[in-house]
Amino acid sequence: MPPALRSAATAGDVVMAAEGVSVKISGRSIALPGVRAGRSVNLNAGSIVLSRDRIRASVGAWVVLDSSFGEDAQNGHTVTFAADGVHVHLEVPEIYEGGRGTFALHFRIDLDQSVLAALPSTPRAVRVPDGIAPLLRNWA
Repeated sequence: MPPALRSAATAGDVVMAAEGVSVKISGRSIALPGVRAGRSVNLNAGSIVLSRDRIRASVGAWVVLDSSFGEDAQNGHTVTFAADGVHVHLEVPEIYEGGRGTFALHFRIDLDQSVLAALPSTPRAVRVPDGIAPLLRNWA
């Protein structure tokens, strides 16, 4: 678990924190300079920290999500919570200039009803940290 998530996991408002979570990364219609992929699938390990108003997530050592649930919805990035885990939808053009396509990250961890009750029940807009564009090339 990256240090930023480890320190967040000790906060008092944490609903759930886990590391070593299986993360399935699916790309669709990816076009980046020098990279094209109609479909791609990668399996990684990650970490996730959820509170009532914020999500923090990583894939490997990279923090890919650190956002409140009240972000501006114009960027197209969303998070959805379900019993089978956390689903994150990322729009490539918003992260990588000149790119196109989408990535779906599925943090595959069972969320019990008490955790789901504390989290939003509808898709919420989120913000990704600056500097994750190089990761997209690895995921494609």
